[in-house]
Amino acid sequence: MSSASLPHTVVSHERNRAKNYPIARWYLRPLAEVVAEYLAGTSARPIYFTLAGLGCAMVAATWIVALPAHCSLASCLVLAAWFCDRTDGLLARRQASSTPLGGWLDANIDELADLGLHIAMALAAHSISGSSLPIVAIVAFLGGKYLLMYGLGSEPISMAETQPVTGTSSESWLRGLYHLPANADVRIHLCALAILTGQFTLELAVVAAYYNLRWLARYALVYRRWQGVLA
Repeated sequence: MSSASLPHTVVSHERNRAKNYPIARWYLRPLAEVVAEYLAGTSARPIYFTLAGLGCAMVAATWIVALPAHCSLASCLVLAAWFCDRTDGLLARRQASSTPLGGWLDANIDELADLGLHIAMALAAHSISGSSLPIVAIVAFLGGKYLLMYGLGSEPISMAETQPVTGTSSESWLRGLYHLPANADVRIHLCALAILTGQFTLELAVVAAYYNLRWLARYALVYRRWQGVLA
C-alpha cells in the first residue's frame, strides 16, 4: 500500500508517531518508511525485521565483549537494529497485519537487546579499566529499570481512577522529575555514541541515574495520591 493510497487518518497518525523519534525522524525513519512501502505488497513480514534487529544487537554485544578496545564500529550495528525496529512496525501497519502478540513480542525483544547491550558495555568497561564502577553502574541500571517497570505494572488501578491530578507545586515538581527525557530514540543514540567513543561507564551511569530517578519520582507520586484517597 503506497503512502498516497493510505487514509488521511493513517497518514496523520504516522506523522504524529514520527514526533516520538526526535533524532531518527530525520534519517532512519524516512528510510524505514521507504523500505516498508516497497515491501508492503511482498511476502516480507515484520517479524523478519524484528529478528534481524535482535541479531544486529546481539552481534554488537558480542563484538563489544570480545574486542572492547576495538568495537567502535559496533555502533553501526546498534543503529541498524534501531532501523529494523522502526521498519517492522511500519511494515505491519502497511500490511494491516499488526497484532497484540506482534507488539508484545517486539517490545520484549527490544528489552532483551537493551539489556544485552548494556551488560556487554559493563563487561567491556570493566575489562578495559579493571574498575568496579561499571559493575556498580550496571547493577544500578538493572535495579532501577526493574523497580520502574514493576511499579508501573503493579500500581493500583483505583489510585489512578479515584484521585485526580492536584496540580500542587510539589506534585508538579515530582511529575516533572518523573517525565525526565524518557525517549527511547534518545537513549539508543546515546548508547551508539558511547560505543563509538568508548565512554561505556559514563553512559551506564547516565541511564542508571535516569531509571532510578524515575522510579523514585513514580513511587513518590503514587504515595502522594494514595494519601488523598485514604484521607
